[in-house]
Amino acid sequence: MDVRDQFKNWFLISGVLFSLGLGPMGCSSPTSHLSKLGSWNSSESKKKSKPELPPSGPTTVIADGTAIALGQPEADLAARSRFDQRFIELNQQGRTQAAELLVTRHPDLALPLLQTSQITEDANRLQLAAAYDRLCNYSPENGWQAILNNEVPQPAVVEYMQMRSKWMATLTEGKFLELEKMPLITTAQKTNQPLLLTDALHQGGIGWLLMENPQQAAAAFRQAVLSAPNQLTPQTVESLLLESEALRRAGDMASANERWNQAVQTAADMLILPRPIATPTMWERIAYLKPVGMPWPGCVGQRFQELALGKPNPLRTDLLRQLAMSASMGSGMDPQCWVHSAIGSWHQERGNSQEALIELKKAETKALPQQVAWVHIAQGRALNGIGQTGPATALLMQMISRQDGSPEMYAAMCDLGIFRLQSGATQAGVHLLRKSLEKNTAVGWPGRNAAEADYALGLLMLGESQKGTERLMASQQRFEAEGEVELLAKSLWNQQKYLEEVEPKNQEAKQWVAGKLTTLRL
Repeated sequence: MDVRDQFKNWFLISGVLFSLGLGPMGCSSPTSHLSKLGSWNSSESKKKSKPELPPSGPTTVIADGTAIALGQPEADLAARSRFDQRFIELNQQGRTQAAELLVTRHPDLALPLLQTSQITEDANRLQLAAAYDRLCNYSPENGWQAILNNEVPQPAVVEYMQMRSKWMATLTEGKFLELEKMPLITTAQKTNQPLLLTDALHQGGIGWLLMENPQQAAAAFRQAVLSAPNQLTPQTVESLLLESEALRRAGDMASANERWNQAVQTAADMLILPRPIATPTMWERIAYLKPVGMPWPGCVGQRFQELALGKPNPLRTDLLRQLAMSASMGSGMDPQCWVHSAIGSWHQERGNSQEALIELKKAETKALPQQVAWVHIAQGRALNGIGQTGPATALLMQMISRQDGSPEMYAAMCDLGIFRLQSGATQAGVHLLRKSLEKNTAVGWPGRNAAEADYALGLLMLGESQKGTERLMASQQRFEAEGEVELLAKSLWNQQKYLEEVEPKNQEAKQWVAGKLTTLRL
């Protein structure tokens, strides 16, 4: 097999994708009635009669109490394991920025690993704790580094970790009444670690919720929020959402709506942090638990717009940028379009094309007329991701057939060209990319430069080495100037692979690419 054919095969397998991953409130101590959670005062809870819900108002979003309490009972343990292995691999290779970005993209996979870890000397686990602490702006003294580092004897922390493990096992088995015998919160108090106390209060709230005592559950979740060392974190959002659900079950609709609103505002504010924090699952739960008739807070659209038009970061997707720029800087957009577009494009970047397609279909129903085409382009990528090449092609052809010279038309043509490259139709793919990029220099759109880099790879696959290399270098220079470090790394990795397979004797070029990647630590 010719080395260029080998490169083509690698290109097809990689799908032109480079992946770094898997492909202010004050603190307060627990109130007296909350401290009873430590010993689970069952006699008090049994005296309370089960409240009746009002005849009107929001319906139960999830009927199964276990499901709503545990949050994500179907969580993919395999994905968590892959995340752990990938973090260790990147860390051991010295690719520290790549490891940091992995945590930024998957905080929902990083946290459970930390919560189930033991005090350790493992450098990889401590690096994960440090990366998560930096993301959530926890200080070294109050973060996971302090909890997991075994340099200082911490018998109280060991005791809590063991108690938590038994707690989770009992809860998972559905033996809710046995939770009364486990002093989880009082054990956490002994550690003097705010994060562990917050965790224990959150788990205590789940216990009360499962034992059908929503008043005590709501009080525990409230205290979990107040005890957190930092409010702008996914854990705070989760506690607020569960507090809202507990209050709803207790019949306090006004307070339930207020807490949901607070959860949304917190999650929205996290989008504009110096290091934005969000996960598709967190925003899915926010949308799913939205009270009937409750409007979205006005800050949602504003925060997503700021994210879309701000500096490059792992959460700023092409779709969000395209929506913002096509709707007069994002004005007039339905908040639900922002939410579902973000969830869908984040899922797509995680490789969850089926989930992405579902959310993008929801976004389409709320998009402005001038935005629908961009949502369709994103849907085309999702369809292609699940192997539905025919429907993906048909969707893109609707825009290409307009021949109106719009950014959407050229973007759709680029995507179709990339699909052709991925399927092995190199000539056809390069032809479409040439027509949309080389013969069109005046029309730009978010994502064009990434398509330029893919076009350069297509030229290399056809043997047009000089032209392909020149265009690839030009794309890299634009990535660097715009601060798109991940796209720059993708391009460099692709170039490195090409040199290894096709030009193995070009030591100067290979050393230059390797030096750039070392500098980026990606």
